[in-house]
Amino acid sequence: MAALTLSLKANTVADRDYTPWQSSSFGGGGFAQNIVIAPSNPDVIYATVDVGGVYRSDDGGLNWRMIHGNLPSAEGIYSVRGLTVSPNNADDILIAVGNQWAPRQGIFRTTDSGKSWDKVLGAQFFGNEVFRSAGNVFARNTDGEIFAGTGGDGVFISSDDGATWKALGLEDHFITDIDFDSQGNGWICSVPWESHDKDSYHGSFFFSSDNGQTWTQLAEESPQEIVVSSNGTLVGIFNSAIIKHSDDLGKTWLDFSQGLPIDLEASKNHTSESRFQAIASGPDLLLLGSSRGSIYQRKTSDSMWTIVPREAVVEFVDRRPWWGRIEPGKWQHFGACMGSITIAPNNPDHWWFTDWYGIYETGDAGRIWTLRIDGIETTVIHDVIADPTDPAVIHVGMADNAYARSLDGGATFDTNKPASNMKMLASSPALPSRIYATGDNEAEWRASRLWVSTDRGDTWHKSPMLGLPSSAEHSINSIQVHPENPYEVILAVSGSYHEGGGVYRSIDGGKSFVSMNEGLGQFDKLFLERIWALGPELAMTTSGRIALASQQQDVTYYYDGTIWIQTQSNGEGKPQGIIAAGESFLLSRAEGGLWESNDDRLKWDRILNDTVNTLTSDATNPLNIAVSTNTNIQISSDGGNTWAAYPLPPHGLVSTLTFAGERLVAGTRGGGLFWMPLTPDAETPIVAGKASSGMLPVVESSLVNQPEIHDGAFDMTDTVNRFWTEPWIGEGNAMVERITLNEDGPGGALKLYSVDGPTNATTSLVFPAVENHFQLKFRWKVEGLPKAKAQVALVSFESGSQIAWIPLTLSTGPTSGWATFDAKVKLASSATLGKIVVLLNGEGSVFLDDLETHLTPLIFGTPIAIMPTN
Repeated sequence: MAALTLSLKANTVADRDYTPWQSSSFGGGGFAQNIVIAPSNPDVIYATVDVGGVYRSDDGGLNWRMIHGNLPSAEGIYSVRGLTVSPNNADDILIAVGNQWAPRQGIFRTTDSGKSWDKVLGAQFFGNEVFRSAGNVFARNTDGEIFAGTGGDGVFISSDDGATWKALGLEDHFITDIDFDSQGNGWICSVPWESHDKDSYHGSFFFSSDNGQTWTQLAEESPQEIVVSSNGTLVGIFNSAIIKHSDDLGKTWLDFSQGLPIDLEASKNHTSESRFQAIASGPDLLLLGSSRGSIYQRKTSDSMWTIVPREAVVEFVDRRPWWGRIEPGKWQHFGACMGSITIAPNNPDHWWFTDWYGIYETGDAGRIWTLRIDGIETTVIHDVIADPTDPAVIHVGMADNAYARSLDGGATFDTNKPASNMKMLASSPALPSRIYATGDNEAEWRASRLWVSTDRGDTWHKSPMLGLPSSAEHSINSIQVHPENPYEVILAVSGSYHEGGGVYRSIDGGKSFVSMNEGLGQFDKLFLERIWALGPELAMTTSGRIALASQQQDVTYYYDGTIWIQTQSNGEGKPQGIIAAGESFLLSRAEGGLWESNDDRLKWDRILNDTVNTLTSDATNPLNIAVSTNTNIQISSDGGNTWAAYPLPPHGLVSTLTFAGERLVAGTRGGGLFWMPLTPDAETPIVAGKASSGMLPVVESSLVNQPEIHDGAFDMTDTVNRFWTEPWIGEGNAMVERITLNEDGPGGALKLYSVDGPTNATTSLVFPAVENHFQLKFRWKVEGLPKAKAQVALVSFESGSQIAWIPLTLSTGPTSGWATFDAKVKLASSATLGKIVVLLNGEGSVFLDDLETHLTPLIFGTPIAIMPTN
């Protein structure tokens, strides 16, 4: 594996080129909080993200680039709470960064658009909490002085463009917004809040009449955000639920919610039409955004708010349809938890808004909206794995969007979003289209569910998880699959050893599990509960040897086939993650470096003396190893004897790495995915081959049956008379017969029809009951009067009595032509007889054709034979 020496030419996009890294195209995924238009150049726009840093566009928002790559790589550094641009220099900006889970950060300044940064103030800011999109914590008064409001450290003022700062007081307040008007009046909004570690902050509303030199408390209750309207009136959002206005500089407030769908209870839902977190003021115009994507407007002379009609939404990323686009029957991402609205200063019909997933622009006052996130990647990546048999196929587990897949070696990704979070993925080279993933059930910040895909990630199935402890009380953050037996899976389950925590094994593809905890009783809790922990806690070699590393207890174990044996800890630093490289184990001890063991008893030798945060080995060549440190990426092609250093991707908090052929793919905690070619050949675009099956024949297949259907194509002239019942008639008169249709080719079809007026009649195909699911497929159509009702149903009988009726199709009036039903169905568990029933109620005809049943391969089971590895 040669060092990278050539510049990238093929397969790159200019706004995604951070040589040697390329930013993968996925599109959004994190909370875009605000955009700020440079006063001196309206084509220059900055965007801030809760965990994804700062982006700049030089073409009016068409394309974006990360400019935070030269910030120090540290926790909280990419959580941006506010941004301000110099009125005279579009390259001179200040950002306020930090979050509640990291040490205090502060304010950073760049005068060259991110090429270099200086920390100009140490202070606490919260760029990733419930009020993170409210207002702006920066403001400039009429004298050009800059004010910054912090989370508990008070208010600061700078008179030299942010180079130095002076404290003005107001400590212990959680400041969400600062505003000034053209008369030198100023306001500070602060709200009560409690951080995750129980630090409490006060809320109050403050006023200044001297350009911010002194501040007076007006009230204990404060809006979270205000705007100054064109007539001088203040308009504020209170508790994300009520809109009020003040005509006396904020001393008193009156309701201003007329025309809005106010619902205090519904406003607690982050994506409710009754929740408001975005407001903007323009010439004789106020705009208000709901957390469901609606925009309301109110002019100075209006007595109420009115909704802005929306005609179309255009949603593409890098010229590809966006995965989160508006589609019938799918959850709407557009406008979800809208965070801010901006009116362009040079055009009152040119608006922007930000939301949970992206940034949208309209140039015609809200009639047509266009997604503008080309280059913005803000996802938090948990895990990334590559198909060892096809380097173009890469699977990703992430926060918020659960799963994404690339079929071009990491250049682009798409998602079918089966859940909200997927923590860890695993597959076997022996059956690479079978993917296992630990994740949530729905919208949970924990991994409590095992998911399985048998078609390379196209669809996902929930494992029954038989034998595992309650998912409500335990998490599964680590999973491994036997490289030679793709149906053998091991899981690390959090929680007390005495209450079900520990290691579990499945040999039927993840359907059922048994504990393998012998020898682990010394420590009560081995595995972490939280989904945000880095590094796997289980590892399995090519031959199936297993080891574990407990971050929580600072111990390592190996499994001798019957019992776990604790190994001697001869390294410094707590275990951060453990993986297998061929028949070796590699252990990250964070600041203690990278360690290797080649023997059964896990005797460890250090092979890299640097802080190691994440690690990976090449499934096709175990001598290839890559790790991320605090300052760079280290890669070895000789099993750790020598190392070559590469720069970190521009979002330096790397959470996961994988080799994909001659490329290295990195996932980050807020900057999405990046890929880097390791040889010149790896610059060439690649495309995935055809997917293979992710299922093997299993023993359990012999235990299932399907109903026997005789001549479901109705080819024989006597099929209806032989196998279908005479019509049961409850009203009127009806007949059933086999007919030949010209459009139907050589075969025929069943026809149930009314005679001389309306009828209520059925005909049935009777078959012995089967206990398992089976696939049922047929074509059908209806002709007749508009009120005629037709139905095909699956009916269960026990001892001659009907016990279940399952409608499969239902129509009132004629259909537009033939329709196809194709689904997995099941009779009632106690059924002794089954029927496929065709029903007609009214005047008309029902046609049925191409009826068939079959058994789909079982997703889970005990393999009859193990596929040989390539």
